[in-house]
Amino acid sequence: MNQNLKIAKPGISSFILLITFCSANLFAQTQTDRSLVCQECVNIYELQQQITGGDPNADGPVYMVSTPEVPVPEGTELTSFGRRVEPVTEAGIQEKQIDAYFRFSKLEISGNSGTAVYSYGALAVTAELGKTPNGWSITKKTLK
Repeated sequence: MNQNLKIAKPGISSFILLITFCSANLFAQTQTDRSLVCQECVNIYELQQQITGGDPNADGPVYMVSTPEVPVPEGTELTSFGRRVEPVTEAGIQEKQIDAYFRFSKLEISGNSGTAVYSYGALAVTAELGKTPNGWSITKKTLK
């Protein structure tokens, strides 16, 4: 029998399991937060006229480009003023000749605060967000 063989102590295994569980839970929470932040951003009041074209009953998708920096959140159904937000590629924009779409260049979440920099058509938006007991809300925004 090899006396150099050591058996892991239960404390170390439990610790590794706890770290793995916490990491997975944190990742899931971050994905949820990213979706909620995106939802707030695609519904800022100043964009309503551009998105609905003045018709509150308008349907059809609103597009959002998925970029390597900020991919469209998966597993969520974003809506913008009642219209579904549909992911689109750069090629899809050209092919469908889409003029106005969401493009996020920055989406950062740190604890209970977040920052989003994005555009819709010719309008550029920078939004600072805060987490509340009811979700996320925009605390400050700049539109250009």
